[in-house]
Amino acid sequence: MTNQLLALLKLDLIMTGTHTIQPIECPYIITDNWHDAMTKAYTITRRTSHRKQWINALVYAFYMGKLIESSVTPREKWMEFVQRKSINNKRFIYMKATRTYQLFKTDLEQIYRTQHMTLKKIARLNNRDFKELLEFKESYEEDFVI
Repeated sequence: MTNQLLALLKLDLIMTGTHTIQPIECPYIITDNWHDAMTKAYTITRRTSHRKQWINALVYAFYMGKLIESSVTPREKWMEFVQRKSINNKRFIYMKATRTYQLFKTDLEQIYRTQHMTLKKIARLNNRDFKELLEFKESYEEDFVI
């Protein structure tokens, strides 16, 4: 990851704007069981990602990550899901979803203001760069959000 790209991703985390945001609906309903909800979230995340609808893919990955993180044993629950669905690239997809959730869990609407952020870029961050990005976001929130 280049320093320039990391700087652009940091900028995405603090980008502001006054334009109206048309929220994207959560792909599952609260009464769905975990497996059904994850199937819906995974399917639409994959579809929007293949269609290069980056904002939609980020939002749906956020909801996937939220489901994963809401589990008592997130990694085990995810592994159970991928084995039932025969999903390839399970580690990469897990990182996309959980990292997206971690980055935007305090402000989902920030996803709509991003310009450079994609699932692929999030997943390809090495652990050090991701930690730096997350710490940057947390520091910004502490310093500037009322």
